[in-house]
Amino acid sequence: MHPSDKEPDDGTWGLPHESPTTPEEIAPRPTYPTDSAITLLRDGSSSDGSSVEAELDSEASRGSSAESVSSSASKTGSNEFDTFEELILDPGRIIRGKYKLIQQIGQGAMGVVWLVMHIDLDEYRAMKVISPQYALNSKARHRFRREARLMAKLRHPNAVIVHDHVCNERVAYIEMEYVRGKTIKDIFKSGTPMPLEWVSQVLEQLCSVLQEAHHFQDEQGKSQTIIHRDLKPSNLMLVDGRPQGKNLKVLDFGIARLKEHDHQEGGTTEGFLGTVPYSSPEQISTSKRDPNDPTVLDGRSDLYSVGVILYEFLTGVRPFEGNMIDVAWHHVHAAPPPMSKRNPKANVPRAVEAVVQKCLAKKPDDRYQTAHELFEAFQKAARTEVRQPVQPTSRW
Repeated sequence: MHPSDKEPDDGTWGLPHESPTTPEEIAPRPTYPTDSAITLLRDGSSSDGSSVEAELDSEASRGSSAESVSSSASKTGSNEFDTFEELILDPGRIIRGKYKLIQQIGQGAMGVVWLVMHIDLDEYRAMKVISPQYALNSKARHRFRREARLMAKLRHPNAVIVHDHVCNERVAYIEMEYVRGKTIKDIFKSGTPMPLEWVSQVLEQLCSVLQEAHHFQDEQGKSQTIIHRDLKPSNLMLVDGRPQGKNLKVLDFGIARLKEHDHQEGGTTEGFLGTVPYSSPEQISTSKRDPNDPTVLDGRSDLYSVGVILYEFLTGVRPFEGNMIDVAWHHVHAAPPPMSKRNPKANVPRAVEAVVQKCLAKKPDDRYQTAHELFEAFQKAARTEVRQPVQPTSRW
């Protein structure tokens, strides 16, 4: 992997196996109209910055923030927390009378992740706490609240479970299940292809949760779509103590959006969200658009990201390398090179490579249209190569 193409360790929703990892907060930076996106990337990201941090209203860090603090402080007693001292996070501290802080296990652009003990239930949980300066910002509170609601809606064995959340002018946090394991990024060795059978088992689980996220019904029976928008190896965790093929957790739906609610919740004004080396052409190119515009992101953008992940698993390298400007340009304009050119040692069956190349089509209409369709095509292509092919399960 090219040094300038190294993905930074800015975290995950998951919790570490032994040592802390850093939580990822991929949030808006500039807005990108196709080619000008490349120019803005040059101005808005670091040379190796595959993730783009939050650019919130200036009130979060300027004079108006002080006014917000003063106004909020005058409402003491009307909120769940009496003083800002309640936001002090130290090991052993009790929060809201039911969470005992154990240790901080990550830090990102908008907050920290703590391992906590739920005192009443005597269970470990993960708590993601948003930073006070963002909790005072209405746009950040909206994003955080939406994050919790999205994750709570998605009840799937391969997704992290959300148990509770609080979001007001004084504090915002999400309480979620404690996931012990290692991310695929932690176990992946750059330049070394992964076994085809292993790739197929991971893909089945990933496609299962994406199928559910892209096509699920709410309590009223209305069809909804959750788009992850930041799929990558560091957001895929293999859970300890579970058998292979049943051990994947997809982490960090923090920049996901509920597609049907974008208009009423202001979701279309956020600009670019994601991690450039794994982002789809339309994700890089999308800016502030009418929610009825057919080019606004849908689940097929996630399938492009899955294609990048598959390419990396099968060859040991991603299809495009270089600085983020070059990588973004190639995602929008260039065809992925044949796998044998990226790594001559990779022995990928032609049928399998064809499936990955279809995922990486520039136009969403030219890709697989559902995660279910993608997995079935991959399994069919790999069947003669995998000793014990993974069979479709009732989850479909």
